[in-house]
Amino acid sequence: MDRTNSISIIHISMIGMVAIGFKSHVLVIPPLIQAAGRDSWMTPIVILIVALLWAPLLLYINKKTQDQNQSLMLWLRDHIGKIPTYIISCLILLECTAIVSFALNDTIVWTSISYLPSTPNYFITVILASTSFYLALKGLRTLAIVNFVLIFAIVLFGFFAGISNLQVKNYSLLLPFLENGIKPVIHGSIYPASGIVEMVIFILLQHKIKKPLKYKHLAWNMLILSSLALGPLVGAIVEFGPREAGRQRYPAFEEWGLVQLSEFVGHLDFLSIYQWLSGAFIRISLYLIIIGEIFPLQKETTRKYIMLGIISLSTILVCIGASDTIFYKWEKILFLPLTAYIFSSISFILAICVWFGSKKSKKKANKAQG
Repeated sequence: MDRTNSISIIHISMIGMVAIGFKSHVLVIPPLIQAAGRDSWMTPIVILIVALLWAPLLLYINKKTQDQNQSLMLWLRDHIGKIPTYIISCLILLECTAIVSFALNDTIVWTSISYLPSTPNYFITVILASTSFYLALKGLRTLAIVNFVLIFAIVLFGFFAGISNLQVKNYSLLLPFLENGIKPVIHGSIYPASGIVEMVIFILLQHKIKKPLKYKHLAWNMLILSSLALGPLVGAIVEFGPREAGRQRYPAFEEWGLVQLSEFVGHLDFLSIYQWLSGAFIRISLYLIIIGEIFPLQKETTRKYIMLGIISLSTILVCIGASDTIFYKWEKILFLPLTAYIFSSISFILAICVWFGSKKSKKKANKAQG
């Protein structure tokens, strides 16, 4: 392994907390409240239980393919062949491209409607895309260092907003439980699931992690990601009520508008700008790095051109994209559910490929000994 660009379990966990947490904490909240209403806060708990049962599958893949000298894709190439590996890489590439595009677009839409309404969208898009691409080129270790610097203020501001709004929270708005039965909760669970399944990145980047994964590592990360979805969900419902929260485009941001420390100290929602931009910056950069890592057979320069092509395509799509109303429908109906299905399917496909690959290698080893 290249020790100069490897990171620890703690660092990859912190990156996941910001990059995946950005989605769980912000992007999934509006469609989730609309789908499950008052009981939407139950869905992260349901998905956490399912995810803890899914974690052993990721550990199985990691245990069978963990090699300090090569990535998962190189292992697959050597054990199941180039063509199946290429197909899997292209599937991951498509999903990562969608993730980059939607994260970029959501950030631009929010920036335009919240604090830079007169600034051309293409100008903001190019700046965010360029800085994210530059960070991605520097590698995962640099991303971990930048994330380490950003994360403490992100967490601090989050707790600050939650504690400051205790005075306006009405927890009776969470009652009655399951007023429409369990069906809305099951239906809405697809949205927090679309966040937690992104923990597949721990497998895709396993060759960059210094030590093998353990169940406790995945469990703690799943617990953190579920809490990042649960916090703003409960906050939105008890502060605005389920109906009003369901009408809001970004409930997590609207919660900042209620922060009032005293009669003369208010309007602290500018602190959320730091949180949002940091999360989007790390998320876009991370998935650009993953795009480069899933094509290990290519030369370094070629992989950089692939990353440049993806961020350029995402920038163009955002600049000439549809209205926010249409975009939100795509995000709610297509992107978020498909992410849950695609990443979970990828994990099962990888597990099957690893099983066949390991079995094939064992047969070859037995033949050689015989």
